[in-house]
This record gives sequence, C-alpha cells and structure tokens, in this order.
Amino acid sequence: MAGNGGRGRGGGRPTLEEVAARAGVGRGTVSRVINGSP
Repeated sequence: MAGNGGRGRGGGRPTLEEVAARAGVGRGTVSRVINGSP
C-alpha cells in the first residue's frame, strides 16, 4: 500500500517547486543543493 506522500499530483517524487515551497526557498536554491553546487 504505497501512497504518494500526501501530494495531490500523484507522483512519488516531489518537484523542485514543491521542495522549494516547503523549505521556503527558491527553485534555484533547491537545484543547487541537489546538484552539489556551492
């Protein structure tokens, strides 16, 4: 019984926009963290 983590879009992974909104930061910040940029 795998859920979608409570996200309404139905996917298993959150989007950059979802992560950024939850963290209160911009998309670029999330992208840099994911890609390991300073």
